[in-house]
This record gives sequence, structure tokens and C-alpha cells, in this order.
Amino acid sequence: MGEQYNSRPGFRFLRANRGDNTIVRMAQDGTIAATRRVAVPPGQLNNASLNGIAISPDGDRIYVTFTRPGHGAYQGGVLELPAFP
Repeated sequence: MGEQYNSRPGFRFLRANRGDNTIVRMAQDGTIAATRRVAVPPGQLNNASLNGIAISPDGDRIYVTFTRPGHGAYQGGVLELPAFP
């Protein structure tokens, strides 16, 4: 089972950074534990931007939404990613 993200003291949370398409795993005190850049072949989201983030109940998968600039209001998608090791 993957790492648990819950309300215990010192728990970690995930933050999606729209500006640089990274996901950051942080502790409550703001300490950065790990960072990942989201990339889709052939490159980094092809000018798309991360928009939202969720984690599966078992902590094994991360889901991120993205949007593409200059396209219709509903252009975008959802990516399923493995959780942080």
C-alpha cells in the first residue's frame, strides 16, 4: 500500500504547481519532502497547466487535471500517476 495522507500530526500533503507543472509533497510545517515534474510524451504537457489534484483512497495513485491555454473552456484532461515512493 502507498503512503497514507491523513490528519495525523506532521502529515504530508500534495500541492500542484500550475506555473511549472510540478507536484510537491510537503509536511505541515512547509518542509518539502519531494518534487515531481509532470510530463507527457513528447514533452512537458505541451503548454498545458496543472489545474487540480486528488489522491486515491489507498494512496497508490495521484490524479491531476490540466487545461490547455488558447483552447475552448473545456479543453483539458485528467492524468493518473503513481504516488510518490
